[in-house]
Amino acid sequence: MNTPAALSHTLDETLARARDMLPRLQARAELTEQLRRLPDETHAEFLRYGFYKIMQPRAFGGLELEFGSQTLLGTELARACGSSSWVATLFACHGWILGMFSAQAQTDVWGADPDALVASSFLCEHSQITRVPGGVRLTGQWRYSSGVDHSQWMIVLASFEDPAVAAPRAFYYLLLPRSDFRIEDTWYSTGMAGTGSNDVHMDNVFIPEHRMLEAVGLRGGPTPGSQINPGYLYRQPLFGTFSFNLVGNVIGLAQGAIDCVLEELGTRVSITGAKVGTQQSVQLRLAAALSGVNAARALVMNNREEIIRDGLAGRIAALPTRARYRGDNGFATRLCVEAVDQLLPVLGARGLVAGHRMQRIWRDIHTVAQHIALTWDVQGGIYGAVALGLPCPDPRV
Repeated sequence: MNTPAALSHTLDETLARARDMLPRLQARAELTEQLRRLPDETHAEFLRYGFYKIMQPRAFGGLELEFGSQTLLGTELARACGSSSWVATLFACHGWILGMFSAQAQTDVWGADPDALVASSFLCEHSQITRVPGGVRLTGQWRYSSGVDHSQWMIVLASFEDPAVAAPRAFYYLLLPRSDFRIEDTWYSTGMAGTGSNDVHMDNVFIPEHRMLEAVGLRGGPTPGSQINPGYLYRQPLFGTFSFNLVGNVIGLAQGAIDCVLEELGTRVSITGAKVGTQQSVQLRLAAALSGVNAARALVMNNREEIIRDGLAGRIAALPTRARYRGDNGFATRLCVEAVDQLLPVLGARGLVAGHRMQRIWRDIHTVAQHIALTWDVQGGIYGAVALGLPCPDPRV
């Protein structure tokens, strides 16, 4: 399959297109919240610019850029709209995950339509899963599927007792088409309100074996998809590096808060008539935020570069390294949340007015920080336990 010429751009070109979009994304941010999903105009631009395809295999019409391209995309787009950035980077990462599925599963999705998008949900509300000849039968409800209204396919993470697996419970990614699930409009949130993270329901649908991917086996090394996609991307430890799909949005949101404060401090005058920016307390808050975000970015990007080096050299990250990636991204998230909390008081009451950019960023970054892959209490616990030589609390890492 030939990659379309329009999608032959580099990472630098991709990021330049993202920066070009920032004014339009910011202008649509309030509409995005009101719609509670991506506006059609934003979705069309993301498609046209190829953002969704940056991790999609070249063999199926994708760009297959280097690891962490989705992270860098989030650091740019989230400066203008956290919800829009979240959907863009998640659709991009789902192309990466699908690249680890069997060749037949990838053909099912992209064979007729290289632009087909895959949503996901890793949180099961309730399910009934039964092994049958050739696959499984699935009934259940999965929550918080971001961008699902724009998707043609869905990946869900399922846990069930499987006679084919020696462990007490098996973990599988299951891939199913839009015709096999129903979307329930449930996403009403104080933060990341425009992500359209609705619930999905399945009723006695059949998932063939070739659209099942065992999750615990994805700790680095060959995958079913790497037989057709030989690049290092599709041999990465999925759970060990998954949070790189999310953490760029946190950095971008925090940078957006810094942008906002810098823009407004140039003209804002206090009740005494003095420029707010001349106050040392304001300068200290800004400096703390700048240093915190710079530290978070450096930590994440250093690990990203290590992943690329090791991937190109054929090295597989050991458990302590995978745990470090999880812990470091959780800590980077913590630094960025603290940076936004430092900056919010600088703008006073005006920063809390409905529709103001700063209050949206504050709500969004606190919401993103609740994602289990970025929550410090969870990821720090994994990192600390492994550092102490204790069993990893999450067997999928």
